[in-house]
Amino acid sequence: MTTYNPTPLAALWRTLTRFDASKIVPEIAVRNTIGFIAAFVLGVVFSSPNVGVLAALGALNVSYSDSRDPYSIRTRRMLIS
Repeated sequence: MTTYNPTPLAALWRTLTRFDASKIVPEIAVRNTIGFIAAFVLGVVFSSPNVGVLAALGALNVSYSDSRDPYSIRTRRMLIS
């Protein structure tokens, strides 16, 4: 019996294209999407798209620390990040 030993490129591609729906929390995804888009749109509205992109990237960075924890814990974690 032989074992399947994928090439490194095939293993990388499989890792990059794997989708695990159990890790998605819809309310957090919507909240983070709204924060990202709002930052970008406000930058464009105030005629400063560069600042909007930077703010949107900051919102994206903060979104990685978002969770279902209580507000006090979540706020502290998001401010630190």
